[in-house]
Amino acid sequence: MTIIQEIVNQFRQQQEKYIYYLIALSVASIAFSVHNTLGEPIKWAQAPLGISVILWGTSIYCGLTAIQYFIGSLPANIDLIVAQRSKSPEETNILEVLNEIGDRTKKLIKYQRNTFYLGIIFYVAWHITEMIIRANS
Repeated sequence: MTIIQEIVNQFRQQQEKYIYYLIALSVASIAFSVHNTLGEPIKWAQAPLGISVILWGTSIYCGLTAIQYFIGSLPANIDLIVAQRSKSPEETNILEVLNEIGDRTKKLIKYQRNTFYLGIIFYVAWHITEMIIRANS
């Protein structure tokens, strides 16, 4: 394995870890939110919390979809290696497919990160709202 291949593999592994961590944190955040509201009636003040849960759910979806793209790109990578070794004209088509998969994956990872952090912001807004309501009652 060349140095470039090793660096690419390390980058991909770290990227996958990052995706898995955000998925795990989003799942834990949803569970914590559900636990915090057990037994409480639904009220408008919980709207930011609901938005948080939706954003974290979106983050999970984006992360899982990005992982599917990673997995789906493996056969195309193998085809590319075979095409490069055999000097096949299909190499250009395969590169286009891999570039498209890469672009979609980058967008999904960006959306995953952004929805995760937005979920945190809305969770904090909900928490502050609840504190204000308790202070005024």
